[in-house]
Amino acid sequence: MLRIETMTLNQVVARLRALGIRTTELKVEAALQRGVYPWGVYIPGEKHGCYEIYTKLFDQWVAERATEVAS
Repeated sequence: MLRIETMTLNQVVARLRALGIRTTELKVEAALQRGVYPWGVYIPGEKHGCYEIYTKLFDQWVAERATEVAS
């Protein structure tokens, strides 16, 4: 059985911060609404919109950009 895994906005912000990106929920929301990130979409609603953030696309995006750093 196939499944499309998603993350919440809070989960993606936590992962971005863990990767060293200084960001906030508001910044990620604005970027998703403008189509900046290829790993998620904003779906407008009458009162509130929602976000679909795809884990596989996020992981691919990270893999293309991340570098190993000595701790």
